[in-house]
Amino acid sequence: MQHENISNAENYPFYLPWCMWALGLVFALLQFFTQLATGHMTGQLMQTFELEAIGIGYLSAAFFYTFLLMQIPAGLLLDRFGTKVVLTVALLCFTAGCWAFASAEWIVVAWIGRLLMGMGSAFGFIGMLSLAAGWFSSQYFVFIVAWSEAVVMIMVAMSQVLLPGWIAQVGWREVILTCAECSSILALLFALFIRQAPSADEQKQNGFKLSLALQQTLMSKQAWLNGLTSGTMGVLLTVFAALWGVPFLMHVHELSAEQAGWGIALVLTGIALGAPLMGWWSNRLKLRRPVLLINTFAMLIGMFLLITLENLSLFWVYSLLLFLGLTNGTYVLCFSIAKEISLPANRNTAMGFINMLTMSGSIILQPVIGYILAWNEIDEIVEGIPHYGAADYRYAFIVLIFSFILSCFFAWCLKETHCKDQCSSQH
Repeated sequence: MQHENISNAENYPFYLPWCMWALGLVFALLQFFTQLATGHMTGQLMQTFELEAIGIGYLSAAFFYTFLLMQIPAGLLLDRFGTKVVLTVALLCFTAGCWAFASAEWIVVAWIGRLLMGMGSAFGFIGMLSLAAGWFSSQYFVFIVAWSEAVVMIMVAMSQVLLPGWIAQVGWREVILTCAECSSILALLFALFIRQAPSADEQKQNGFKLSLALQQTLMSKQAWLNGLTSGTMGVLLTVFAALWGVPFLMHVHELSAEQAGWGIALVLTGIALGAPLMGWWSNRLKLRRPVLLINTFAMLIGMFLLITLENLSLFWVYSLLLFLGLTNGTYVLCFSIAKEISLPANRNTAMGFINMLTMSGSIILQPVIGYILAWNEIDEIVEGIPHYGAADYRYAFIVLIFSFILSCFFAWCLKETHCKDQCSSQH
């Protein structure tokens, strides 16, 4: 039957792998939602904690400090202890962070809450990848990852449209409390229903060695190039969509808050469409590198036009945002490359490393853009919220152009895998 070709779970009901994947997908959805929700909360957070651009940049980036630091440990823990215990504890940590952040009266408490949220959510996407890799056969992995990305981005895109009105109605604290309630329920579901993947037995037989996992990942030139390609591409999601995109669109292209929310939703929709499309194209060509090169260059052109062109109509702004999302969907290929260049026993560590570098732009460029904006004079202060001019945003967003230039360079330096497991071919 068809499901026997797709999954590794020959002795389990055909629906079980899909159930395991679905639970991981919900965790990943929660992770992406909390990452991107901050962009719609900037005004209220500035007002609540009396922050300017630099301060809000650091508060938002606090989430990503622990998120990034935990990526390799997340992979190591998943390789060593499996998904059930590790992901349940991670969700409880995320829940505690949400409660602390939502109830914070002082900026220090808010910072601690954001740090805990980042630490817990660090296991979301990598946990979903671990479940997919464990329960589904290797040749379908890129499709499972691509469709996972598509589902998550479509759901988050829908939330971006509804989020501004929800935040305006109930406030940012109530939104974060809702996230805490959802994550606590999800932790219970993980504790009760997650099972060990069939392929985990093979990994245990091969043995898990911490030093070997770290050495293979950190000493690999291709792993670094692959991660840096993904990281410099990923700033569209982690910096633009997650924080600065909404105010940029409002001040540079004169969109309303609702229209800017639709714009971010189009970026996410583009990623949702681009991820499976580029995964299919890459697999059809049996090539990774050319697909990455074409799309990183296209992203560079698209962002340059969005930043520099003036008096664009709403149609063209939305078209550029959708185009950027479509081309950015190619970054899922970096996770396939990570799997293809890693030993099976170390795959979670390798994917955690790639995810760490993918999200690394956030802790660097979110505050950097805030610093560049703060160097300029504030145009006006409305209800305690500082507003910067269109020229200030255009100047600050040049850093995104440099990031996409670097992504072209790193993609050029990558070696082609031809969509094959390189470690298996060598051993």
